[in-house]
Amino acid sequence: MTTGPHPASTTLHVPVHVRAVCAAIITLALWLAMALVALPAGADPGDQQPVPDQEVPELHVELTDISPAVLRPGEDLTIRGTVQNVSAETVDQVSLDLIMQRHALSSRAAVQAWHNGTSSSRIGTATPVTEELDVDLEPGQSVSFRITMPSGPTFAERSPWGPRGIEVEASGANGTGWARSLLLWFPEESPLAAPAELSVLVPLTPTGAEWHQAVADDAPVAEVAATRLLPLVHAADDDITWALDPALLETQPVVPPGPIQSQSADPTAAAETGEESTAPDPEPGPEPGDGETNENSTTGAPDDGDDADPSGPDDETADPALRDVLVREAAGRDLVKLAYADADLSALSHAGDLSLWRMGENRGTALLDHAGLEPLPGVHWPAGSVDGTALGALAGEGAQAVVAPEHILTDVPGAALDAPTLVHTTSGPVPAVAPDARISGLLAATDEAGQELDPLISRQLLLADSAAAVRQHPQSQPGLLVTLPRDVTADHLEGNLTELLAAPWLEPTNMSGLLGHNAASERTVATPVVGDGDRLPPGAIADLESQHDAVRDLARTVEASQPLLDQVEPAILTGLSAAWRGHTDDRGDLLARVDDLIEQVTGAVRIETGSSVLLINHSGDLPVAVANDLPVQARVTVALQPQDPRLRAAEPVETVLDAHSITTVRVPIQAVANGNVDLDVHILDEPGGRDVGQGASFMVRVRADWEDIGTAVVAGLLVVGFVIGMVRTIRSGRRFNPGADTGASTHEDRMER
Repeated sequence: MTTGPHPASTTLHVPVHVRAVCAAIITLALWLAMALVALPAGADPGDQQPVPDQEVPELHVELTDISPAVLRPGEDLTIRGTVQNVSAETVDQVSLDLIMQRHALSSRAAVQAWHNGTSSSRIGTATPVTEELDVDLEPGQSVSFRITMPSGPTFAERSPWGPRGIEVEASGANGTGWARSLLLWFPEESPLAAPAELSVLVPLTPTGAEWHQAVADDAPVAEVAATRLLPLVHAADDDITWALDPALLETQPVVPPGPIQSQSADPTAAAETGEESTAPDPEPGPEPGDGETNENSTTGAPDDGDDADPSGPDDETADPALRDVLVREAAGRDLVKLAYADADLSALSHAGDLSLWRMGENRGTALLDHAGLEPLPGVHWPAGSVDGTALGALAGEGAQAVVAPEHILTDVPGAALDAPTLVHTTSGPVPAVAPDARISGLLAATDEAGQELDPLISRQLLLADSAAAVRQHPQSQPGLLVTLPRDVTADHLEGNLTELLAAPWLEPTNMSGLLGHNAASERTVATPVVGDGDRLPPGAIADLESQHDAVRDLARTVEASQPLLDQVEPAILTGLSAAWRGHTDDRGDLLARVDDLIEQVTGAVRIETGSSVLLINHSGDLPVAVANDLPVQARVTVALQPQDPRLRAAEPVETVLDAHSITTVRVPIQAVANGNVDLDVHILDEPGGRDVGQGASFMVRVRADWEDIGTAVVAGLLVVGFVIGMVRTIRSGRRFNPGADTGASTHEDRMER
């Protein structure tokens, strides 16, 4: 039997592949139409991600504890929290469902997507536990809950290890709510060939507030910072690497108060024993130059006669405990030396002058040497907004390794770096390692935007993110470097860090292990000139350097220069601290104190000015009174500089000024012509050298012809007197004629006899 088309219809035969294409086009068009309708005006379809449960929840779910942090075979997972009715109506018959992802998250992006709520809560999930609360929640009412999930039915020994997203969903007859977190699963036998290395770098440096308090209290900064740092030091694990600010080893106030005082050669030893040091002054070292100090550089507290050492145990305001603990606890651990006072390298490098940075490096090295501490050689962790200019500066200074921001070394945030990167700068190459910014932030309980996170969320997210970082490199052993913020407290070490160090996929190690790897990649960084309002301006840096140079020149005049430099270097270097960012007003107060201190020190040797001087001779010695308020002798040169050729000054005169004395120095001068001549008096460190102390200017009234006129007048007066005397003598002889007769009679009488 043959069949044909229905007489009332017409059939059009279309090829199968054409129909498929048409169907796909129609489907795509409908999908785009619905998507455009769903998008708000001006939205970018590429920015939209599927976000579940867009409705406003009636129930607020809060997770307060997840225990254990890492689930192992044979353990039960316990989740505690609360459910609160935030709606205006009663929610009846509330129950709880524990929703868990079936597969471990293998990337850090997936972990973040789950945490941010941008991944579906229903795709690839299971509901291993359901709890009936059997309560009706009135508006505002809350109830606590506890969910227990045994590991056995859910996980097997071969279940993939790592993070899984979990969600606790509360639902009732007329309301729902949910809260997300993450759990970590790790089997009894490690599936890893070897755990990833974890290096933790903890900074020990004063904060801006602590620096400000130390300056205001005229106290050593270690005394102020001890409240925060002592618990931190005691809580630090042996595998944790310290980044130590040498300024914490200083035993004198940031800005020494009162008059200039003498110092012992080994003041820190005196501080430790509580006794006054009687050690002789150290031998002068090489003359400091370009901001450098000599090898005898030590730190000290003032020691003036019978006054007690202000940093010693007998001083109620001082607390040497922090320094003692630092020295004791640093033994046997890796130590990174921070720049003195955690100097803002970015400000110095952009100013194009590292003289003060070098001075701080030398002083910091001397302090660590004196304390018997040996940091990792050539390792730097600069503060401030580090960029290519700062890295170039360190490369030029011969740095062997630099801890640099992650964005400089990689374009992929959160990428694990298993070895240093060789960074090429305009000053040469330098190896650099970057702390993992995301894990470092979570360690401090902050998110990528710097917002504070709930402690439980930050802990679970920290573990999940680190596990995902290791899972992303299954064929290698990535090394993770994490750092804590400059204002770290003991809470950071006692909370998240404890859990991270105990994670079975990580092996704590020191910085030496991470830096021991060969550079795995290379990168070139630019050297942009970036404006920064909080950065110390170049003019202020130049002023600090000029002030130090003035004191350094004065220090050359005394037998032991370093004790005098110790009076001012800590204050000058503290002004460079990156901790003043955000505290610019406090930094201004410090710089004003530094100005006063430098004026006091450089004014300790000065010319005592008086009234004008009258010179009536063609040549003579001009008496100059020079005061020395220093507690030690100073060998200086007094030089005169007339402002008019009518007066000439002879060679400068070298002299020794006794401590706390005023010495009169006689300097030869020669008058050429009469007149009033302004004369500048300089105190030099040596003949033809630099000015030290405070000079003076005064007027010399030259009256050289007065000597000749005076001599002529005196001679004339003598001649007149002589003539008058002769005349008077002659006239007196004529008046005595009777005396002559008497004399004759007497002669005749003698003849008659």
